[in-house]
Amino acid sequence: MKLPTKYKTSRISFFSNYIFVLILVVFLISIYFTELDYSLKSVFLLVCIPLIIIALVEPEIVRIYREYFLEEENVTMVEGILSKKRISIPYDQIAGTTMNKTLIGRILKFGDVKISGFKDEILLKGIKNPEEVYEHFQQIISSRKKK
Repeated sequence: MKLPTKYKTSRISFFSNYIFVLILVVFLISIYFTELDYSLKSVFLLVCIPLIIIALVEPEIVRIYREYFLEEENVTMVEGILSKKRISIPYDQIAGTTMNKTLIGRILKFGDVKISGFKDEILLKGIKNPEEVYEHFQQIISSRKKK
């Protein structure tokens, strides 16, 4: 089984952000049709619009900020926009892997895979189909132990 070599956090893992935006939009629409004072409506608008923008932009910033690479000899996480931080764990130094999926993650097929090395840790956060990645690491660890 050949896995992709580059992973990013999935947009679907920000499902709660999108629900939050939907709630705020419904709130703003309902405020518009009420008989509140115009200044109070303006305050609600000035508070909700930045929250909506932040909730919609956050997934894109995270996707630009962090990338994961499954290379031939190691797994690498690169973080940063202007300055880059790179953490690599060789496959033969992986101490353990864990997978975490929430209820929403199980329904929408995303989750986290944590790779623990002897001195570093890499958390592949919010990736699609984490079972495949987890199984990939389990196979690599078991094949390295047999050698």
